[in-house]
Amino acid sequence: MTNMHHNHEDEHFPCSCHRPEYAYTDSLCPMCEDAAEREREARRNGEHAEPSLEEASREADMDAFADACGRMSREDWDADNDWLASAGWGEM
Repeated sequence: MTNMHHNHEDEHFPCSCHRPEYAYTDSLCPMCEDAAEREREARRNGEHAEPSLEEASREADMDAFADACGRMSREDWDADNDWLASAGWGEM
């Protein structure tokens, strides 16, 4: 069975948020660079960094999703819900 989604597993992402504009570079996005710096500083001080790169990545994903949903028109939202219902997945 063919996967219809683009698979990024083979691409090189330097940061955990997998922002495509940073693929194949040695640069972290500003958010991940800040988180990495906090972690390095915390290690130097013998502490645990807050938030971790994974938490920062999850937060970035949630923010991106919220931004995308906020830009959806009501018609788009209804069409998505109709499609999900027809596929048996309920509503968003």
